[in-house]
Amino acid sequence: MRRSTWKIVMVTLLCVCGWGRAEVTADNFLKIYDPSVGEKEQWYINDHCFIRGADGTWHLFGITHEEPMNPMQEKNFAHAAAAKLTQSPWDKQPYALTFDPNAGERHLWAPHVISHDGTYYMFYCSGGKSNSQYEIHLATSKDLRHWQRHPANPMVIDGYDARDPYILKMGDEWVMYYTATSEPKSGNHIVACRKSKDLIHWGERTVVFTDPTTGTYGGPTDSPQVIRRGEYYYLFIGPRADDGTEEYRGTGVFKSKYPFKWELKDKAGHISAHAAEVIRDVDGQWYVSHCGWGQGGVYLAKLNWNDGVDDNDTSLPIPTAKFRRLSVQTYRDKMKAGWVGQMVGVTWGAPTEFKWMGKIIPEANVPQWKPATVNDAFGQDDLYVEMTFLRSLEVYGLDVSIRQAGIDFANSEYQLWHANDAARENLRRGIAPPDSSHPQFTAHADDIDYQIEADFAGMIAPGMPETAIELGEKFGRIMNYGDGLYGGIFVSMMYTQAFFENDPEKIVESALEYIPKQSQYAEAIRDTLRWYRENPDDWQKTWQLVNAKYQLKPEYRLASCAKSGDFNIDAKINGAYVVMGLLYGKKDPDQTMKITMRCGQDSDCNPSSAAGVLFTTMGFSNVPERFKAIDMKLRFSHTPYDFGNLIDVCERMARQTVSRAGGHVEKEANGDEVFVIPVLEAKPMNFESSLKPGLIAQSRYTKEEMTRIKIKATKNKK
Repeated sequence: MRRSTWKIVMVTLLCVCGWGRAEVTADNFLKIYDPSVGEKEQWYINDHCFIRGADGTWHLFGITHEEPMNPMQEKNFAHAAAAKLTQSPWDKQPYALTFDPNAGERHLWAPHVISHDGTYYMFYCSGGKSNSQYEIHLATSKDLRHWQRHPANPMVIDGYDARDPYILKMGDEWVMYYTATSEPKSGNHIVACRKSKDLIHWGERTVVFTDPTTGTYGGPTDSPQVIRRGEYYYLFIGPRADDGTEEYRGTGVFKSKYPFKWELKDKAGHISAHAAEVIRDVDGQWYVSHCGWGQGGVYLAKLNWNDGVDDNDTSLPIPTAKFRRLSVQTYRDKMKAGWVGQMVGVTWGAPTEFKWMGKIIPEANVPQWKPATVNDAFGQDDLYVEMTFLRSLEVYGLDVSIRQAGIDFANSEYQLWHANDAARENLRRGIAPPDSSHPQFTAHADDIDYQIEADFAGMIAPGMPETAIELGEKFGRIMNYGDGLYGGIFVSMMYTQAFFENDPEKIVESALEYIPKQSQYAEAIRDTLRWYRENPDDWQKTWQLVNAKYQLKPEYRLASCAKSGDFNIDAKINGAYVVMGLLYGKKDPDQTMKITMRCGQDSDCNPSSAAGVLFTTMGFSNVPERFKAIDMKLRFSHTPYDFGNLIDVCERMARQTVSRAGGHVEKEANGDEVFVIPVLEAKPMNFESSLKPGLIAQSRYTKEEMTRIKIKATKNKK
């Protein structure tokens, strides 16, 4: 909050008369954090916020600077963490964010952090060209430790010194409350709000509280926070004394049935706190904080509601954090098995690939498995193409841009087909992703390609479907769109669940939750599940039903390159065959691969996907020896990886994805390491269809980027 001299035009306000017993009170404050620890001088924390991460760790962010107060030089956000809200002291962390003058930032004030769809959003005041044009910016994070500024900044511009954002969800909208003045250059101190559907685009300003005081800089409407309890909304603002006059350590509480209008007469309480933040602990207890210039740190006190409302009927629910534990040793064993499953499936089915189309492969034509056959996988595109993506992650990190991923793929020298080939030609022509896969530029948008290459995304994201989706949006977008992309996402989802679940039916159901219900791909998987349940012992009956609908009905092949005929490389039908193998295989590795293979069409890629998922559930230690005759000296074609360092790289990447997702690695008493992985609510992807695609992104490589693509485009084989 900013303070300066401001005119008091009304200094008298009834404290008790007119509203009886205070509905909101606080107990004594106890210090939980001192920012001066480790510093030569005394430091302060001012406007701040609390949030509990997905792994259960509490985080505190706030304005910080050495004493005495120096608002215009507050250029870093303090960060502290604790296992418990009431822990004392909290653990000091590196700065969460430092001002960036290249982003138009003059300072950093008043952070407020929320969680939405697996991403953390930090809204904060960054200054402005003038005090009457102050900006509120946004930075996002996956782990509450690494923040990236949003390219659409600024989110809001207002005056005078518009600041102190607080975000509240109301129905399907978000509301941002903040403090400003009635006029851009001065006027009454107010609380304003704006609405948004997506947290990025904010509507026009609405004034929700007007104080009779006038001025600039700080005033008695700073640090607005709105809490709903029952049918009432409580507005916390300050600094203000109990009589409404200026008092640095004072927060007023106002009550209204309408979340867009409070008045002075609506007073419901007063708390002896500056920059107060209301928080709830995991046991449901309410707390309020205090901090500020010259206050010596951050303090907490129990907050008491005397309104008779059920604590569950509120906009501030009890924070929850679910997480799963997976020993690093178990992870490595399962991930290793997943790669073996891919290798075995693709090499076993290779002699049958597209030899039977629209027909079931006779059992007599299923190749005999020979242990040495597994080593043929070192030359299979099912493996080395996805390792191109893994290599981009290894070299550039999890934040590698989709444009860089496209450049790496454009520079690959191996032979490709269908969606991969068309996309690479687009890239070499300068059509950058995501347009490289847009149906306007390729006839292969719904082909199977990312579905056979998405295994890596699930295997380096155990129990983290959101991370696998993020990887799919980065690498799958290079060559596939709509159902073609959903096929890859679905397969990677099955892998993420296979680290914790060994029932194939449950794995399929769980993965399906992330695919838009209205998509034809989701329809194909739902159909396969239903037909399996209707014919649990007759996979050939289910095959006939799948073939009748997804092979013979033209409306289910309109976005694939082969719109009719026996040949069908569409992701939907081949995805159904993968699911059939998993369901009817009954956890038996031989039967799983044989059934998937005998379904025909892409009968090496499909058993590779099915076996990869199944073997992941089993773990390498439980894989039959006849599948383990891997030559550790061989290297996968066109990659720097042999089998051993492939496993090592995946473990290193998994450590990064766990941390990025808000998890961490714990060390047990015996020295064993354990991944602690947050569990988030399943959120389906946004729906898109190659039949009615959205607008192109106009994404093109720059001249400089084109110099980094070493191979020229050739005539596209569409």
